[in-house]
Amino acid sequence: TPDTVIIAAASSNAIDNIGVKPGSTITFDDLAFVGTGITQGITNGAFENWSAKTYDKVNNWSRAGSGVSRTTDSYRGGYAVLLETKDVFDGDANPSAISNGFFGDNGPEGGVPYTGTQDTLVFYYKYIPQGGSKGGVSISLFAAGSPVGGQFVQINAASSYTKMEVPFQAGNMPDTMR
Repeated sequence: TPDTVIIAAASSNAIDNIGVKPGSTITFDDLAFVGTGITQGITNGAFENWSAKTYDKVNNWSRAGSGVSRTTDSYRGGYAVLLETKDVFDGDANPSAISNGFFGDNGPEGGVPYTGTQDTLVFYYKYIPQGGSKGGVSISLFAAGSPVGGQFVQINAASSYTKMEVPFQAGNMPDTMR
């Protein structure tokens, strides 16, 4: 005799990643157990009770992962962005990321117009890694969709805001920066 039941549903086969296409929908209503000796219902199986949920979306940036949020713990101004690695589905880690491009099927894509061949990205950060985690910042420069330069740096642990300067350059004139 079981003492627990888990009911799960998905709009695509995400576990085996077969036939997963944007736009797939499935609608459920009025879930219930039927049969001899059933004494328990499914809590909110009619889906009539809901809690409103909101999240902040930073303008002009795309987000990946469930741990992107606004924080008032800022170096300057009223807000900063907080990226947090979340625990999802039995201990699987889900890192979070932001991009001035967008996140496509193969990772970050796009970007903004940019024509400088040499510059330095300057920012302030705090980083509290867990275990062997390594955070990072990437600057990617493209010309007609092909990489022409940039830089990637790993972020060191810092419990208070720390200034970082990342010089970067391009071998050819870029048209896009991400």
